[in-house]
Amino acid sequence: MAKRLLQILALWTFVIGIVQCCPELCHCQDTRSGYLFADCSYKDLLEVPVGLPSNVFAVSLAGNKIKVLKSKSFINITQVTALWLEDNEIVTIERGTLAPLTQLFNMDISHNKIVNFPWEDLVNLTALRTLKMNNNEMVNLPMDAFSTLKHLRFLQINNNKFTTIMQGTFSALSSLSFL
Repeated sequence: MAKRLLQILALWTFVIGIVQCCPELCHCQDTRSGYLFADCSYKDLLEVPVGLPSNVFAVSLAGNKIKVLKSKSFINITQVTALWLEDNEIVTIERGTLAPLTQLFNMDISHNKIVNFPWEDLVNLTALRTLKMNNNEMVNLPMDAFSTLKHLRFLQINNNKFTTIMQGTFSALSSLSFL
């Protein structure tokens, strides 16, 4: 019986080890708290790597060649608190891509080519403190885009192509200190 238990434990440890592996080209650094920082930056990646461990708290995908963020890109890393996607070639973020990231504190999608941002995804990101969206191609900014981001302190939206920003667009941002 003890031998069988040891075999099951060994198999379980092996399976967990596979599940928690870092994708090729990424470097995952363990923290004291048991969470991982996944550094996948400047690797010429064309898409978000598959297989990021579920215990990732921060992901850097900066400086790659990602053009599309697909709706399932972050579905397995819902505990992530920081996501850096700056300096890519992102044109499209599919609707629902960012919605599962409810623990997100910090997101940087600056210096891309985003025209149509899925503003409805922000409704779920109520923990956001910092949001950098500057240097994109966005034209439309809905009046209620930030209505649920009560804790947002830092918002960078400069150098886009907004033609009109309606009065009251930022009124729900009671914690905002930088715009």
